[in-house]
Amino acid sequence: MREYNKHNQERIILWNRRGHLRRKYGTTPEDIDAMLKEQDYKCKLCKKPFRSTPFVDHDHKTGRIRGLLCRARNIGVGHTERFNLQNLKEYLVS
Repeated sequence: MREYNKHNQERIILWNRRGHLRRKYGTTPEDIDAMLKEQDYKCKLCKKPFRSTPFVDHDHKTGRIRGLLCRARNIGVGHTERFNLQNLKEYLVS
């Protein structure tokens, strides 16, 4: 088994990625690649080119994928989801 893993690292990485995307988001690497192309290889929020692997942003209640984000925006959205958005908006404009 170790010998197989040693000679098939790329295949194993792709297989693991495919399984992760299917289990967690119900999507495929091809779907993610199409989203990347549609977003012009940029974060959906800040519009800057990705410098590292994009994060799949999704609605935690419905599972619906909203887009691909850079790490900073993904963290920000995650924190923001926990707050009442109206209260947050009022706070930010005060």
